[in-house]
Amino acid sequence: KPGTDGKLYCIDPSSGRQFWTKALGDRLTGSPAVIGLDVFIATDAGMIYTLDIASGARLGETKLSGPVYGSVATDGKSLFMISAAGFLHSIRVSGPEAWRLPVAPNTDATPAVDGGVVYMADQKGTARAVQADDGKVLWTSELGSEFCRCPVVLPEMVVFGCSDGRLTALNRRTGESVWQTQLQTRFLRYEPVPLLFKSPEPPHPLPDRDVQVDGVLGEDTSPVLLCMSEGRPVLIDPANGQPTGAQLVTGSVQRDGKFKPDGGPPGIGELTAPISYYKGYLAFVPIEGDI
Repeated sequence: KPGTDGKLYCIDPSSGRQFWTKALGDRLTGSPAVIGLDVFIATDAGMIYTLDIASGARLGETKLSGPVYGSVATDGKSLFMISAAGFLHSIRVSGPEAWRLPVAPNTDATPAVDGGVVYMADQKGTARAVQADDGKVLWTSELGSEFCRCPVVLPEMVVFGCSDGRLTALNRRTGESVWQTQLQTRFLRYEPVPLLFKSPEPPHPLPDRDVQVDGVLGEDTSPVLLCMSEGRPVLIDPANGQPTGAQLVTGSVQRDGKFKPDGGPPGIGELTAPISYYKGYLAFVPIEGDI
């Protein structure tokens, strides 16, 4: 978990316990990538740091073309990130930069990589599919929106969420539009989160207090997309872009390990970001900074 105070936190997802904290000095606005025993984090000073996953010790650093405000993506061999100077970077884990691709400047988005292809959209709303090994552009598509977030890569399509509340699904092979949906929100601050809709296993509670969590309840295992709309979670069917009938339930895990739902529908807050999906539970970070 990155922090705007320049610190990176390593937290046990089962209990919320903190393993270590590393002060890097630079402002951190994106999430790190983990490959084996190494953690990679990019900063707004245009640096990417390599840390030891067990202790947080700094192992190395690489200077980029400019500040990075998004997260680091990886395919296990290379790191991919977008700098505000207007470049999509590919950095070899075991060596120097492999390639860089010019994109619109001031882009603060995060790329996604799957099947040897990097997907991204820049500040002007141009989506691209790029070969991961050499940076060759496979297709481009204009989304008609600006400030698009990290795409969600599905088996047949890639879904982009943009700042005006529009979700756009493109064919992974051709870049052609599959569907488009307008969410009821003034500003889409966070990218969609893909979920498998099934009953969660309860995490281990802390011994001295309850653990506040958000659970997804149901037996179906089809994927859905979680989006935040006016401070409330909305589940989208990726097959057609329409809201599903599935419901989120918020509550807490009691000291006996049982999940106790709240009485009403979840109202999480407009400035709350969904950050991860772990064993059927959703983790959120509100503006105050707690998970």
